Amino acid sequence: MHPRPEPAARFARLAVEHPRLRIRVRPWQDADAPALAQAADFADVARWLRDRFPHPYGIDDARFFLGQVVPASAGAIHAVEVEGEVAGGIGIDPGSDVYRIAGELGYWLTPPRWGQGIMQRVVRHYITAMAPVLGLRRVFARVYEGNRASMRVLEQCGFEREGVERRALIKHGQILDAHLYARCFDDPD
Repeated sequence: MHPRPEPAARFARLAVEHPRLRIRVRPWQDADAPALAQAADFADVARWLRDRFPHPYGIDDARFFLGQVVPASAGAIHAVEVEGEVAGGIGIDPGSDVYRIAGELGYWLTPPRWGQGIMQRVVRHYITAMAPVLGLRRVFARVYEGNRASMRVLEQCGFEREGVERRALIKHGQILDAHLYARCFDDPD
């Protein structure tokens, strides 16, 4: 058995540089429930995420996430805060057994904050900070067919598209491809 470090204990806050906005990544708190429900309650957010991310997203969904999902996570799950308000989330779910050196990245941002260069900066800083804490050599993400904005974020952060998982998922009754992106930490930035 290979123990993992406690990510929340070793990663309190991360300031993210942006030319105009004050951005930070921090642990989720129970008091975030109302702000989380407000930021997440958009069909345009849920359409690019797994079905376990509900829409509509209400206060009970936020409380369940903060009270059950975050504490049970084997990886790192953090809030993205912009100008002092919850604006999204980011996390890495590490693999297990022989895959323990790789982790799957997931993130979302509330639509009113789209197009401001926020997630590109957050992802870059987050993976650089969290990969060593989690003992990862590789971080990967699966992006649903059609989500070009997320593909651009990953490409701008040094991820390479490794391939397409054809007919890999079903979302709203539609079978879609998943584009697999990865960044290895012996790769140049």
